[in-house]
Amino acid sequence: MIYAMVTVLTIAAVAAVLLAFRRVQLKKNKCARAILLIPVNEDDELFERRVKACFWEQSFEDPLCAKDIILVIMKQSANAYKARRLAQEYAQIHVVHVSALSDYLRQNYNEYKNSDT
Repeated sequence: MIYAMVTVLTIAAVAAVLLAFRRVQLKKNKCARAILLIPVNEDDELFERRVKACFWEQSFEDPLCAKDIILVIMKQSANAYKARRLAQEYAQIHVVHVSALSDYLRQNYNEYKNSDT
């Protein structure tokens, strides 16, 4: 009876220490939420490759530290159509026009609601 009680208390103590250690480790490794803004220019010949490279780099990141990719259209061009197509293909990529960027950030990212961007 005493051995069973000691065993249960030991297991509970080890579990509590492991949970506390895991909590400290998560707080220590916590990443800030970040956004990757990529301008969409008409004269950028390597635009699609650059976006795909950024996407795959973020795909292999720790999910807590991965960045959302926002393609910012400066003016209508062939690359703007490529940007919209990439956003449809990949869930982590979003497209917004430069004139609507501030509103988009405020609507979709709570940490930007009170800032003057």
